[in-house]
Amino acid sequence: MVFKSIITLTLWLGMSVPALALPSQSISTVLAWSKKHALVAPLQKARKLEPDEPDYESVIQIGGAIYNSNERLIFSVVVNPRSQKVESETIYYANPQGIPSLDFYTGAGFRLIEAIYDRSVMNDFVKAQLVKTRKLGNTIPIRLYRGKQFGYQVMGGGSSDSTSNFTIASPAQFEKLLTVR
Repeated sequence: MVFKSIITLTLWLGMSVPALALPSQSISTVLAWSKKHALVAPLQKARKLEPDEPDYESVIQIGGAIYNSNERLIFSVVVNPRSQKVESETIYYANPQGIPSLDFYTGAGFRLIEAIYDRSVMNDFVKAQLVKTRKLGNTIPIRLYRGKQFGYQVMGGGSSDSTSNFTIASPAQFEKLLTVR
């Protein structure tokens, strides 16, 4: 799989940028970070159709032109409009060919978290406690974890899912995620 090779190469070359793009950082800090990151394309203002949609996003097409049947990695950011601080960030992986999605609980998913952020974020997620599970519709599992630094939401990622996402949230934003049914 091309995507796993890109993650491995990025880590091997030491191209990851320190985790400066974390919830509670200013959006200007996160925008600057995205311009220097080897795996995340520079963030662009998103076209929001609903209030809870991301404010910024970047799309990386892996192995071909956009909307071709290839893998995509989307990095999105939700910003508090008053404070201009990042509330949450989501890594969204999609494979329109229906090939099973990236599993954020195993090697490739862990390497992606480490490549985008750093080992401390990956370790916080690994040690986080599962606090809630629910389903989107009847099939897509959603799991919420509370870490020492951040809250995490993992959606999809089953053997039949062609998409999955990993969200890292500030403690305040995580409390809001817990109230969603």
